[in-house]
Amino acid sequence: MIKTLKRTCPICGKDFDRKIYEINKVEKRGATPICSLACTRILGNKNKIKKPRSSKEIKSSKENIQKAIKANTKDPVQVGLNRLLNYARRRSKEFNLTYNDLFEIWDKQGGKCAYIGNQLILPNSKGSKADPRVLASVDRINSNLGYIKNNVQIVSVCINYMKAQLSHNETCDFIKIIKGN
Repeated sequence: MIKTLKRTCPICGKDFDRKIYEINKVEKRGATPICSLACTRILGNKNKIKKPRSSKEIKSSKENIQKAIKANTKDPVQVGLNRLLNYARRRSKEFNLTYNDLFEIWDKQGGKCAYIGNQLILPNSKGSKADPRVLASVDRINSNLGYIKNNVQIVSVCINYMKAQLSHNETCDFIKIIKGN
């Protein structure tokens, strides 16, 4: 019989049972066990919350997260650019971009793909199900370098997938072939 332990979720405050080996695995990487997928989504991909000291702290952290989500929904451009920043930040590459850097790039490109010039849309705060041909993505011009100023451009998700193994020049050449030029 597999032994379980009763824990309290640091996000919602509910009690839940987990297998001992699962709790040990989560705590070994410095994270806190969470009760459900919904609470994991509130916390985000990187579980860095330490065990709260009181129920007030639990309520306070949950309220702060909800306030931040509501605050971000007011400006869709900021929400979208911040999502792009977070996607890029998660990659294990050098990173020194700011929101302002990305906004300048977006503005300079007129919200269009750097390669094919189609109008792009930014991802929303809930994760976008938009057509990848028009969904914006941050691309490294030189894939050997990180996400640093002067090495990024905004392209469609489709183009970024295509460019995965190609250089900037190879991508330009391939797009010319597709267009028939």
